[in-house]
Amino acid sequence: MELKGGLDQFTDDRRDNDIIFNSKHSWEEKLKVSGFNVKFILPSDEDTIAENGQTIFFCTKGDNAFNITENYIKTFLKERLPEYMIPRNIRFMENIPLNVNNKIDRRLLLTMSQSIRETKMTLTNLEEKENLNQNEKIISSIWKEILGIEYVNKKDNFYSVGGDSLLIAQVVTKMRKSIKQLENISWDQLMREVLENPTLEGMSNIISQKEHSIQKMQKTSMSKYIHKYNETENAPVKVISFFHAGTGRLIDYKHMVENLLDKDMSDTQLIGFTYGEYQQYMETPVESLVQDRANLYAETLLEFNVDRYTLVGYCVGGFLALETAKILLENGKKVKLIMIDSRLCQHTISNQLLMEYAYGLSMELDMDNTPYSIKPVMLKEALEKILNGENRNIKNSELTKLSDEYAELGEVFTNLLDMTHEERIKALFNSKKQHNFNGEESTISMLNLLYDIYEHTFNAMMRYRPEGIYSGDITYINATEGIVNFYPDTNVATTWEDMVLGEFKIVNIYANHASIVGAEHSKEILPYIE
Repeated sequence: MELKGGLDQFTDDRRDNDIIFNSKHSWEEKLKVSGFNVKFILPSDEDTIAENGQTIFFCTKGDNAFNITENYIKTFLKERLPEYMIPRNIRFMENIPLNVNNKIDRRLLLTMSQSIRETKMTLTNLEEKENLNQNEKIISSIWKEILGIEYVNKKDNFYSVGGDSLLIAQVVTKMRKSIKQLENISWDQLMREVLENPTLEGMSNIISQKEHSIQKMQKTSMSKYIHKYNETENAPVKVISFFHAGTGRLIDYKHMVENLLDKDMSDTQLIGFTYGEYQQYMETPVESLVQDRANLYAETLLEFNVDRYTLVGYCVGGFLALETAKILLENGKKVKLIMIDSRLCQHTISNQLLMEYAYGLSMELDMDNTPYSIKPVMLKEALEKILNGENRNIKNSELTKLSDEYAELGEVFTNLLDMTHEERIKALFNSKKQHNFNGEESTISMLNLLYDIYEHTFNAMMRYRPEGIYSGDITYINATEGIVNFYPDTNVATTWEDMVLGEFKIVNIYANHASIVGAEHSKEILPYIE
């Protein structure tokens, strides 16, 4: 306020002298005269930082200014922190113990806190300890072994009872070995969830959630999401598995599968994973869709009980194949992973009009014969102009207001908004007289259903980023003619090479994103699958 008003024309006691800024001593005196009790001043005069001339005064005024109770502190913290971060035990001390170097004596504090905790555990918490559920008892024994402690309570935070980031990694490893429900959950994923829930109760809840998720998925018949292309006379020696792309279909692999079935597959089980049951797929949160489906697919693959697996994923299917491969490797299986033009999403555009247009392209519909008569190159330029480098979604109003060289696009989107979503999908369907986008089920209702699957998967794809390092090898089939993509790149994505510990082999094929799985180029991919 002084700087705003100038450094003169003071109305206080500086008016009659040459002082502009009060000294530390002057402030201390003025605070005392005003009825404040100066408890301490930082920094001290001996501290090197005191030369900067900036000071903090900690003062109280009146005897009851800081009448703080344990309940007050916990209530205060609960309004600001998650439950697992609230300390269970709080102790009021007149002074913090210091060592001979006048520093906080952390060892003495730790000893004091352990003594208090053990006393409280002995007197009040043993009964609660006896009420631990089965998973909590297992995790409790793991904590005791790793931390060397005697008691563990449901609400105890791993870090507050002596844990650290290295020790919690050991806990995760032992949990996966000791608890059956976690066998098919990748170490990386479990580690992330444990870090977010570092209490005994929180870790147990993770297991309960996994059990619920698995039970829910198991209610869906396996035949809903797994397609067997062949039947082997004897138990298979290896499995080749294809993973659905954005629309949840397996039609992308039609030519590859036909070529494989022409060969001797007597010892190989050939399967494909689809979206399965519509309601269950749509209820899976987009934030965890890729990992949740990978858990389901890995569990199914492990039931074949073979040592060798070949996983093939095109587009989004590559993400599913990668996450599934991690789980298989952690279960001691040999895995060959082939990703076909699987590009991480580099934008956050979820606008429905644009989503419908992308959907029509992916279904190889005749877009020029629909209300979406748009040139992809022009659309990309227009979207880049709208976003101007920002990483965000796009509003309908921004599309309808396109003008000048993009005026025809603005008119197209204005006309599209006069139609409902259902009418626009119907218009896409009417672009062809005959359809074969889903075999015998190539109906308008199926086109609507697959759109929902596509939109849900697309939103999951925008959020997906591979975590940790993949320890195996990857063969990456790359379309060099260019991806049919009108979305601007506004979000930097990790490259696959950065997260592969093994060999990352790139195979370049002169094709675009759609044609690379067509009849011609499928034959070029086949040797890598075999």
